[in-house]
Amino acid sequence: MFAAVNANPKAALVGVMISFIAPVLLLPTFGHVDLAVVILFAIWGAAYGAMPVALQMWMARSTPGAGEAAMALLTGNYQVAIALGSLVGGLVVDHLGLIAAMYFGATFAAIGMVVFAGFAHALPSWLNSAS
Repeated sequence: MFAAVNANPKAALVGVMISFIAPVLLLPTFGHVDLAVVILFAIWGAAYGAMPVALQMWMARSTPGAGEAAMALLTGNYQVAIALGSLVGGLVVDHLGLIAAMYFGATFAAIGMVVFAGFAHALPSWLNSAS
């Protein structure tokens, strides 16, 4: 996993995002099949573990000399994302139900992935060659 993130952090992040989105979209459909639930949660869990690594690698490599500031911003963004996701997710569950919240979350994640993939610049070649 670390080699893939190091080789292409942007592609690794998109792959992790897909690994978050797919299980959330498929769980309502296959939630009655025990093996499918185990597999989907395993994929989601692997993505959950890979996301911080991929984001930290992206931030560290894209901000040489400012790693501490970059990590502070990353931590702050995590906290804001968790708070907003909890708020919006709770409102959706209260008003539309649990399944709707899953689709809502997957939709927001897919929009985020498309925005990231379309607008995040690849790391400059001098950063890609740095160790």
